[in-house]
Amino acid sequence: MAIEISALAYSLNNAAGGTKSDTPIIETPMSVQVIPKAVIDDQQATSVKDVVRNSSGVAPNSYSYYDFIQIRGFTNGYAANYRNGLQLQAITGLEMALLDRVEVVKGPASMLYGRVEPGGLVNLVTKKPEAANAYSLQQQAGSHGFIKTTGDATGKVNDSGTLLYRAIGAWTESESFMPNI
Repeated sequence: MAIEISALAYSLNNAAGGTKSDTPIIETPMSVQVIPKAVIDDQQATSVKDVVRNSSGVAPNSYSYYDFIQIRGFTNGYAANYRNGLQLQAITGLEMALLDRVEVVKGPASMLYGRVEPGGLVNLVTKKPEAANAYSLQQQAGSHGFIKTTGDATGKVNDSGTLLYRAIGAWTESESFMPNI
C-alpha cells in the first residue's frame, strides 16, 4: 500500500497574520511563516511550543505551562499572542485540537497590532465550520501516563448550507515526571 504525501498540504500561499486580511504571502511586506494543520497533525503536537519549533528564528521559552515564545531574541510574553488576529491576554496551553494553522509574523508588527515586541508575534488561526460532513476521532498516548482523546465533527445544519456547525472536544490526562512527595 503506497502512501501519497501532498506537498500542498505542507505549503500555504496565503496568511492573515501579516496584513490582517487573507493576502498571498509573496505580497506581504514582512516575513510571515505559516505552519499548516498537516504539519501539526504529522508532528502530533500537544502545545504551541511544539509547533513554533518549525519556524526559523523562533524558540519556545523554558516555562513549562505557559506558551511563551522567543521570536528573533525577544520574548513575546502576553502582548504578542493572537487568535484569529485578536490579542489574547494569556496563552496558557491553548488546545491544539482547535487550531487550523499557526502564523508567525517576524519583525515589528505594531502598526497593525499595537504594542508588540520587535521580534514579532504568533497568530493562532482556529478551525472553521465546513459544508462537507467530516468526523474524526484521535487517540494519543505517551510517556508519564499521557493520554489524549480528541473528537471533531463538522457539516451542514440545513440543506441549503447557509448554517454550518463545528464541534471539537478534547480530553487529556497526564502524570508528572516528578515523584509524589
